[in-house]
Formats: sequence, structure tokens, C-alpha cells
Amino acid sequence: MKHILVPIDFSPESAYACAFAADLAFRTQSHLVLLHAFEAPMLPSGSGWIQRGAGLHPEAERLQTAALERLADFASTHLTPRVPYIAEAQPGGPAEVILRYGRLEEVKAVVLGTKGAKGWTGGLRGSISAEILRSSDLPTFIVPRREAPVAWERLVLASDLRSDETAVFRAFSALGRLYQSEVTLLHVHPEGGIEETMHPALETLLAGSELQNWGRVTLEAPDVETGLHRFTEEQGTDLLALSTQTHSLWEQLFHRSLARQEAIRAALPLLIFHRFTGAQTSTRGLELFD
Repeated sequence: MKHILVPIDFSPESAYACAFAADLAFRTQSHLVLLHAFEAPMLPSGSGWIQRGAGLHPEAERLQTAALERLADFASTHLTPRVPYIAEAQPGGPAEVILRYGRLEEVKAVVLGTKGAKGWTGGLRGSISAEILRSSDLPTFIVPRREAPVAWERLVLASDLRSDETAVFRAFSALGRLYQSEVTLLHVHPEGGIEETMHPALETLLAGSELQNWGRVTLEAPDVETGLHRFTEEQGTDLLALSTQTHSLWEQLFHRSLARQEAIRAALPLLIFHRFTGAQTSTRGLELFD
């Protein structure tokens, strides 16, 4: 069974992310995992959280039980019976707990809620979301809270076309079919830059008939950030997807100066695909969208 991991801190942002994740779980026939991380209080030296052969320390067990009861109340408020879920409460820092649970084979994606008040850059830099994006190999949705639900009608995948992202392209195409969305492949070409040769695997894929629900746009802009901002604002984009393998695109978006960060202010939902080693994108979790 496929699982979608949703960290829950009982904020309005995590409730909104849970609603999106529940809809995604229904469409992909997956289970939700509602995961709450709780911090351990300071205990006398030598007491420890873990007792050999006995599981959690009694105080941790009490906090875990209380968290599970609260998760059950949360689920009764925010979920319908059509979406099966598992409630988990574990001691530790949020990023540590999320990453640890995300290593389980059944988990195929993570959905994180965010206030989105500072847009993509300032809202993520140094946050729990940023740590998850740096260290996880799962497809990760960053979903800012909105006043009205997002229709998910227009999905955009940004690519520099120079890496073998065929697995990502296929997964994103499948996501578009799940939501019956318009799917756009966006390539931002920096003004005055040298035209790069498209990766042969992508050229073959895009020349074929497999990606029937796609449109393709090449946009010239002073830089990648400006181009993405311009296109997503003008086209009313509901979700922007990026791959960490796209030749420093991640670095450009999230680790530039404050002046650069201010170029992107929209609280736009993001989907991040990952790469850690080699030229291939991590395929872990991509089967969620099939």
C-alpha cells in the first residue's frame, strides 16, 4: 500500500495541507500518515527516553498517547471515511522525525503545510521545510494555506532540459491526468545566454506521443527567478514543480541574496523532485502518480 506522509502540528497550515493530501490519497488510492513530532522534556541524567527492552520512557509514552488522541480528533474533523489514515506520534524534532519516518518503503511522498507569507524563498530558508527538501529523496509538496481551495487546473514543470528527467516528466504527466489539468513544460532561457543542447532522452520523449496532455513554453528572461515569477503570475499557475537536478536551479531559487529572493513573492504551491548522486533523478516515490 502506498502512503502519503503529512506532518501535523495542528496549525491551520497543516490542516490545509492535510485536505490537499487527502484528495491526492483518494485519487492515488493511498493511505495518509498523519505524523506528529513531540519534543521530550528534560529528564534527570541517565533516565533516557528509551528503556532497553521496555520501549519508551513512561513520560514519553504519556505524551505519545495524548498526541495520538489529539490526532484522532484532528482526523475526525478534517478527513472523511473515504480516505484511510494512520496516526503516528514520535519523540524528536520535527525534521528528524519526518525524515526518519520518510525512509519507510511504503511512504511515496511528503506534503508539508506552510504559511507562505514570504513566498518560496524567505518562507523556506532555514525552516523545517528547507531541511526536508535538502535531505529527503521523496517527492515533496509545499502547500501554502489559501483562503479558497486551489483548483489544480494549471500545473507547470520547470526544466533546463539538459538533464535526463524522463522519469519526472512521466510522473508529472500522470499527476496532470489525475487532476485533469493543463500541464506546461516551462524552460526559462536567460537573455544573452548560450543555447544548450537538450538531453537526448528528453528529446526522444518530447518528440513522441506519450505526453499527450502537455504544452511547451520557452521564455526569455533576465534570470530564472524572474522568468518563473513572470510566467506563473501571468498564467495563474496552481502548482509549480522543480527538480533539484536542474543545474543549480534549486540553488538559484533558494540560496541567493535577499534582493534575489524578493523577485519571487507569490505563495505558490510547489512540488520538488530530488536527485542526490549521478545524473538520474531519484525515482523513489514516483510510482505514486501512476
